[in-house]
Amino acid sequence: MSAKDVKYINELIAKIGSDSKEVMVPVRVESYAKPSECFPNVDEKVKRDGGSIVYGWSVLLGQFLVETERHAIWKSSQGELIDITPSTSEMPTTLFIPEHLVYTGQFVDNIRVNSTDNKVVDDWIVVSSLRSKIFNAASRDGNYITFPKPIETLYFRYENLNNLYYSYLIAGGTEVTNCLDMQIKPAVLVKQHF
Repeated sequence: MSAKDVKYINELIAKIGSDSKEVMVPVRVESYAKPSECFPNVDEKVKRDGGSIVYGWSVLLGQFLVETERHAIWKSSQGELIDITPSTSEMPTTLFIPEHLVYTGQFVDNIRVNSTDNKVVDDWIVVSSLRSKIFNAASRDGNYITFPKPIETLYFRYENLNNLYYSYLIAGGTEVTNCLDMQIKPAVLVKQHF
């Protein structure tokens, strides 16, 4: 982990308000564990093997931002911390920030910090946060999420906008890049008069 990553992780810890430092937790996936279901996965692990659940945040180091996501890991009766939930990244460890909280099924937005000098990332973070706020209007039944119809349309529009921002950033977009043709430098753009 670079010094720059540590700086952004410390910013996230401050935003979360946690009094804990980040820890690297080994990933040992349980056969019954389902992706994106860390809370019920760890509940099941505790029922089967004892130990306890530790709530907190997993840290995701991205190309444009550092982000935390609510997460739960298992603490063995010997005090060992283990992440038992499979992830899409298939990393051997999870960077985890413990926090004293209780999960009651509520949705909590990720916390994000821009890790670039690109101000468009700040706008993308706002759009991502708004999309997450709209997500709060959804109801969840197991793995199924449903929205009231007007909210569903709004959610998918923000989802599309979120994806457009990401595509724009991947293509090298900045606050001074022409949105329609990112190959043209702003200095050579010609104003058209109508």
